[in-house]
Amino acid sequence: MKSKSLFEEYKVKMREFSHLGSIAAVLSWDQQTMAPAESHNFRGKQMAALSKHLHRMATTPENGKLLQELYDFGPEVYDAYQWRSIEETKRSFEESTRIPEELVARCAELGVVGHGTWQEARKKNEYSIFEPVLREWIELRKKISNALYPDKHPYDVCLDCFERGLDRKTVDSIFNPLQRGLIKLQNAIWSSSKRIPDTPAGPYEIELQKKMNRHIASWLGFSFEKGRLDESSHPFSVGLHQTDVRMTTRYEPANFISSLLCLVHETGHSLYEQGLPLGEYEDLPVSGALGLVVHESQSLLFERRVGQSSGFWKALRPSLIEAFPFLEPYCEADLYEIANRVEHCPIRINADEVTYPMHIILRYELERDLFDGTLDVSELPEAWNQRSKHLLGIDPESDAMGVLQDAHWSDGSFGYFPVYTLGAMYGSQLFDTARSQVPTLDDEMGEGQYDSLLTWLRERVHQKGRLLEAFDLLKEITGKELDPQIYLDYLWKKYSEIYNLDRS
Repeated sequence: MKSKSLFEEYKVKMREFSHLGSIAAVLSWDQQTMAPAESHNFRGKQMAALSKHLHRMATTPENGKLLQELYDFGPEVYDAYQWRSIEETKRSFEESTRIPEELVARCAELGVVGHGTWQEARKKNEYSIFEPVLREWIELRKKISNALYPDKHPYDVCLDCFERGLDRKTVDSIFNPLQRGLIKLQNAIWSSSKRIPDTPAGPYEIELQKKMNRHIASWLGFSFEKGRLDESSHPFSVGLHQTDVRMTTRYEPANFISSLLCLVHETGHSLYEQGLPLGEYEDLPVSGALGLVVHESQSLLFERRVGQSSGFWKALRPSLIEAFPFLEPYCEADLYEIANRVEHCPIRINADEVTYPMHIILRYELERDLFDGTLDVSELPEAWNQRSKHLLGIDPESDAMGVLQDAHWSDGSFGYFPVYTLGAMYGSQLFDTARSQVPTLDDEMGEGQYDSLLTWLRERVHQKGRLLEAFDLLKEITGKELDPQIYLDYLWKKYSEIYNLDRS
C-alpha cells in the first residue's frame, strides 16, 4: 500500500530530525555543565546555526506534501501510535512554517547568551545586567505568539507551548482555589506550637553526598548505563534518547537534604525519559515525552510522594548514618519531619511542599502581567518583592534571592512555571491511584523497594509517550479530572499529622 511506503519515508525523515535535535540538546547540556565561562557567545552562534538548519529541514515544501498525503489517508489505515505521530508532526510543521527563520535563530542564540548574562547578574546581584535580555525575550515571545496564533493572547500561546491546551482561564480556575486553601493551611502551620528543627548541622562532605546521590538514583531505578549525573548551578535533566539521559544536581556542605531532594526530583524526570517507548516507534514524535505537566508529575511524584515519605527515610537511614555518623541520634521519624519542615524560604527550589505552589503563583502572576502590558520589565524587582511579601511573607534581601534566582527567563521559558504545581497535583493523584492498586506499595517503599512503583508508572505513563493529551491520560489512569481539592486534602492530612493541626 502506498500509505505504508510513505510512512516508511516519513520515519526516515523523522529519525534524522530527531538525531540532529539531540545534538542540539548535547550542546545545551554541555553549556550548562562543562563549557568554559567565556564560550557563551560562540556556543550561541553554534546553536543559532543548528536551529536554522533544523527549521529549514522541518519546513520544506516536500515535508509539507508528505505529511498532507499521510494525513489524507485518515486514521483508519494506521495504528494509534502511527496516527498520533502524523498528527503531532503535521501540527509542528504548520506551526514551524509560521515562524520566521530569523526569529528561530535569534531565540537559539539568546538562549545561550541569556543564560550566561543571568549567571553574571545573579552573581553580581545586579538586575540591570539582565534587564535588557529579559526585555528582548518578552518581545521575541510576543512576536512568535503572534506569528503562531494571532487571534490568541500571547501568554496563552506561551502556556500552550509547554502544555497543549493550557491557557490563563484554566490556570486561574485551578490556582485561585488552590491559593485560598494554601493560605489557610500556611496560617494553621504558622500558628502551630509544633517546632521542627533545622537540618542537622554538617558539614556534609561533598564527595560523600555525590556517592549517596548515585546510590539513591540507582535505588529508585535510574540506569547509569543509560544516563549520567553531573553538577550545575541550576539542576536539570535532558533526555537525548532513552539510552542517553543526562541529569544534574547541586551540593551544599551545610544542607544535604536540599541536594538529596533535588536529586530525587531530577531522577523522576530521568526515569520518565528512560522509560519512553523504544522499538518500532523510536525517534518518532509519539515516543517523546508528553508535555511538561506530565514530565513534572514524574519528578514531583518522586520528590514529594517518595523522597519526602516516611518509608523513604526509614529505608535510607542506615546508609545515611554510615556516610554521616553524626546523624545517629536522629530516628527515622525525626528525619521525616525535618524533610517536611515548612518554613519561610525565599528560594523556590529549596521551598517546602506547602509553600512551593505560592512561589509558582507569584511567578505566574508576574508573567501574566508582563505579557498583559500592566507591568514593565523595569518594575519587575519591586513587583516581585511586593508579591513575595503578600504570598509568602518574605521580603527578599537581594535581587539574587528574589527576581534573579531562576534560570527559566534567561532562555525565554515564559509559561513554564505553572506546570510545576500542575505537575505536583497530577503526580499526587497518580500516586494515590498507584497506592490503591498496589496495596503493598507503602511497605515496599519502607524497605527501599521501588520496582512495583516504577513498573506501574512504566505501563501507565511512560510507555504511552504522547499517545494521549495530558489531562486525558490522567483521567484514563485515575478516573478523575485534575482537582485542586484532592491535592489540598492530601496536604491537610499530611501536615495536620506533622504539625498537630485541627482543620475544623
